[in-house]
Amino acid sequence: AVVAAYNTAKANYLTQSQEAIAKLPSDNYKDWQEAAVAKLVDQYRIINEAKAEDDALYKDKKSATVGGKWKDVIDAANAEINNIVDRAMQYQEDLNDDYTSKIKAQQDKLTKIKGELSKRGLTECDADIKAAQKLIDDLTADIAELYAKHELKNDKYDNINAITTAVSNIDDNKSHAWNTLTANYDAKVSMEGIIANTQKALNDAKA
Repeated sequence: AVVAAYNTAKANYLTQSQEAIAKLPSDNYKDWQEAAVAKLVDQYRIINEAKAEDDALYKDKKSATVGGKWKDVIDAANAEINNIVDRAMQYQEDLNDDYTSKIKAQQDKLTKIKGELSKRGLTECDADIKAAQKLIDDLTADIAELYAKHELKNDKYDNINAITTAVSNIDDNKSHAWNTLTANYDAKVSMEGIIANTQKALNDAKA
């Protein structure tokens, strides 16, 4: 049983070592590849040591006295061997999800700003909105392309920060902050309504 478990684990080690090179090419993932290979080598050391321990017991006809201990060690190492490369690739998924979430948060803010200004016919922020939207669109396309090629890295956070700043500037622009523009517009409309109603009341009183 130990020999069979060892042979399976060794075969998987060889397969996963090749997978580390294929799925984590050094041009893009040198650090990840080296880390994955180091973890694989560590597990390979464990199965070899376990096999050696069992061989020694077998030689002394004492294998049965440990109740399958070394097979369990090899099986646990084998399970780890089969997960190492996939866990490294999971980083791509996590990174893509994080980028997507942060971009969406800024897109939602920008969409709200565009909607509030548009329904009031206000155009003072159009240039800033267009610039922020271009940053979002460009980064979204860039990330999608890199993700499709499994080449995402954690080097896009400066772009995220640039988008956040661009959207925030539409809030903070002293000359035409969008929320100030909409508030002034609403106040003007409200005042015009009050004046119109007052004038109507005066005209009705004269009639």
